[in-house]
Amino acid sequence: MNNQLTELKTHMEEAVYDANLASSKIKIEKLIKFFPGMLSYRVRHLLNNLCNRYDITYVDLGCFRGASMVCALYNNDTVIGYAVDNFQFDPLELKKPKEAATDKNWKYQHVINSLKENLKMGGSINQVTIIEKAANTLTAEDITLPIDVCYVDTETVTFRQDITAVLPLFNKYGIVVTARVRDKADELIEAAFTSTRTKIHHEITLKSNGLQDGKTWWSGVKIWLIEPSAELRRKVLVARANQMTREMQDDT
Repeated sequence: MNNQLTELKTHMEEAVYDANLASSKIKIEKLIKFFPGMLSYRVRHLLNNLCNRYDITYVDLGCFRGASMVCALYNNDTVIGYAVDNFQFDPLELKKPKEAATDKNWKYQHVINSLKENLKMGGSINQVTIIEKAANTLTAEDITLPIDVCYVDTETVTFRQDITAVLPLFNKYGIVVTARVRDKADELIEAAFTSTRTKIHHEITLKSNGLQDGKTWWSGVKIWLIEPSAELRRKVLVARANQMTREMQDDT
């Protein structure tokens, strides 16, 4: 294991250790205990700790109203974030409007508005690009910077397709996190790793007995330190290099 991988492995382990102690850059009690979102206090601290590195890119697949995004970026001022969701789901809405059945681009606008307000409240609105589309349709035109940390919380039925779509967009090494182990999301993600020849250099599984309170890991968390194959990333690297060349030419 080279120096960079060793540093990332240590970073993962320290992020978990501190989260277990309820320690991170998140100091506002409201953000931990009362900010709406289906993730425990420990997961909120964990995401914040994983993003506590200089000048990285964080991608949140299935961001919904933004609890995970706000917690990840809180006081991590140099992180660039991408909030990804098709915004076609809200558990509080028992019945979708009729137009949702005929318009594939239809979205719950109130969820998007809530996300923006929450990002403002967390102080990270200017760090985040909101992408209103399904995660499994993402390309390098959407995520323009190499991904360093990715939190996956989309629908279970699309987990494998969603992570497969973003693997080419990663940096040489990256960290993937899901808080849906009870739904077997980890197995679906690992199936995507296998099919794309993505190497797993380190992994951590954090299990809970249930959803008793915010101090547990709820449905279970899994974290991977990965290396997508060079073949997988090559086309994206070329596309990004060409885009940078065009931008430099436009500036001259």
